[in-house]
Amino acid sequence: MIDLTNNPHDKLFKEVFSNKKEAIAFLKDSIPKTVSSKIDWNSLKLQKNNFIDEDMKGSESDLLYEVKLDKTQKISYIYVLFEHQSNPDKWMGFRTLKYMCRIWDRQFKEHPRSKYLRPILPVVLYQGKKQWNISTKFTEQFGQIDIDTKFFPNFEYCLIDQTDLDDEHLNGLILGKVLQILMHCAHHGDFARMEHKIIDFLSKLPPRPGLEIRIMFMNYIAQTQKRKTVENFIKEIKTHKEMEVDMLTAAQV
Repeated sequence: MIDLTNNPHDKLFKEVFSNKKEAIAFLKDSIPKTVSSKIDWNSLKLQKNNFIDEDMKGSESDLLYEVKLDKTQKISYIYVLFEHQSNPDKWMGFRTLKYMCRIWDRQFKEHPRSKYLRPILPVVLYQGKKQWNISTKFTEQFGQIDIDTKFFPNFEYCLIDQTDLDDEHLNGLILGKVLQILMHCAHHGDFARMEHKIIDFLSKLPPRPGLEIRIMFMNYIAQTQKRKTVENFIKEIKTHKEMEVDMLTAAQV
C-alpha cells in the first residue's frame, strides 16, 4: 500500500497515473485531438524518471510516458507536469524547456546512437486558486522584443487549467476523476460541495482492489482536509450501506 506521509499530492498523482488505463484515458481526454489522434495509445509506457528541480519537488510533480506515433511508430514522449501551486507561474515556459532538455539528455545517455531528438509533448496540469493568465507560448518569456523570433526556441505547452473544476472538466476514468476532485478540494477548500460525487465514484469501484484504493484516497483526505471535514465525510459514508464497511475500514487504517 502506498505511503502518502510526505508530499501526499505527488504520491497520489503518481500512484493513479502510473496505471496505464488511467493515464491513457486522462491524456486522451485532455490533449488536443490533432495530437491525440496521431498517437498509438497501446504503446504507452511509463518511464521511471523525474526531471523537476530539487527545490520544486514540494510544489510540483512530473511523469514521463513513452509513446509511438500511430503511422510511423516513431518513439515520442508525453511529459506531464502537475502544479501544486496556488497561482500561475510566470516562468512555466522556461521550466518546461529546462525539463525537456533533461529528457533529451537522458535519451542520449540511454541511446547514444540516436539520430534524432524524440518529440516531446509537454502537458501542464494546474488547479490553483487563480485562473491561469500566462501565455503558454515560450517566446512570450522574452517579453516584447523588436526582433525576428524565428531564431529563438519556439513551442507551446499544453495547459489543462482546472481552476473551475466541474463535471465537464473531469477527464479520464474513475480513479483519475477522484484524484482531480480531491486535489482540487485540497487547493480550494470545497470538499463539502464535492463529497457526494466522491462517494458516488468510490461506490463504483469493485471490492478488490477497491478497498486498497479507498484506503489510499482516505489517507489523502485525512492529510489534506480539516478534522471536522473528515468526520463529516465519515458520517456521510455511513448513510451509504453499499459501501459503508469498506469505507469505514479504509477510514480506520
